[in-house]
Amino acid sequence: MVPFIAAVWAILAASAALRGEEDAGRWDVLLSAPITRRQATGWGLVGLGQSLAALAVAGVAAGLVVGTRTLGVAGVLWMSAVLLMTAGVFGATAALSCQLAGTRAAALRLAAAVLGVSYLLRVVGIATETEWLAWLTPLGWGDLAAPLTGPDPLPLALGAVVAGGLAGSAAYLAGLRDAGAGLLQ
Repeated sequence: MVPFIAAVWAILAASAALRGEEDAGRWDVLLSAPITRRQATGWGLVGLGQSLAALAVAGVAAGLVVGTRTLGVAGVLWMSAVLLMTAGVFGATAALSCQLAGTRAAALRLAAAVLGVSYLLRVVGIATETEWLAWLTPLGWGDLAAPLTGPDPLPLALGAVVAGGLAGSAAYLAGLRDAGAGLLQ
């Protein structure tokens, strides 16, 4: 459940930092400076990354205080990496949805739909014991990384590549649209 909560937090944070600020009119002031929409979105993504890093550090600190007896230091670090990967992918998903949708509410609906489908795939995969379905969702990648039993770095690497691709796409698409508009009507 914790990766799901981290994903929801990342979606809300990314949409607030990108589309929420734009909807409130504060991006107009920012974009009046010699900065492009792509650069502004890139810096918003950097800020989101810093927030995720702070969350990861807090998670590691809490885990070291509470969970080292059962998980060990390596288990705490691995579990934190899984949470960071999940939040990163869904934060980048929200950043992309902010470029596609014309308002924060629409961007939230789009990102929430992706999260809902991801959760459904994970649930169906677990219920039917169909492991390949877990490879279709970042929530499943967290399970496949097996932080508590036999850590596997491949799902975390996949999550990092997908998060980077989504974030890069969001920054690129920001330069293709007008301020206050989305690419999808």
